[in-house]
Amino acid sequence: MGIKSLHWVQPHWTGIKSHHWEKFEAHVRILKDRREKLLGLKEAEEGKSRECLERVESERQKVSSQFGALRRLLGARERLLLERLGQLRHEVARSGEDKVNRILGAVSAIDGRIRELQDKCRLPACEFLRVWRLLVTINHILRPGFNPSENKPQQGLGFNPSKDIDNSRPWF
Repeated sequence: MGIKSLHWVQPHWTGIKSHHWEKFEAHVRILKDRREKLLGLKEAEEGKSRECLERVESERQKVSSQFGALRRLLGARERLLLERLGQLRHEVARSGEDKVNRILGAVSAIDGRIRELQDKCRLPACEFLRVWRLLVTINHILRPGFNPSENKPQQGLGFNPSKDIDNSRPWF
C-alpha cells in the first residue's frame, strides 16, 4: 500500500501545488498590477508636483520682478518728493527770513520815530507846540480823501484835538 498511497498522494499534491501556484501567480499579478498603478500614480503626482513647483517658481519670479519695478518706481518718487521738499524748505526759510527782516525794519523805523518823538518832547514848550501843529497838519493832509482846495488848515485858530486828529490811524 505504500506505493499506491504515494502514487495517490502525488497527484493530489500536484493538484494542490498547482492550485496554490495559480493563486500565488494570480496574487502576484494583482500585486504587480497594483504596483504598476501605484507607479503610474507616483509618476502622475511627480508630474503634477513639478508643474506646481514650476508655476510657483514662475509666480515667485513675477512677484520679485514686480516688486523690483515698484522699488525702482518708489525710489524715483522718493527722490523727486525729497527734492521738492528740499526746495520747499528753502523757500519757506527764505520767506521767513524776508518776513523777519521786514518786521525788523519796521521795528527799527518805529524805534527811530520813538527816539525822534522823545527828542521832540524834550524841546521847550513853544517849540513842541510848533512841531505838534506841523504833525497835525501833516496828519490832516495824509488823511484818505484829502482835497487841498477844500481842506485848507485854518491859521490862527489853534489846536482842536477832536477835529484835527484822526484817531483811526497813528499820527506819526
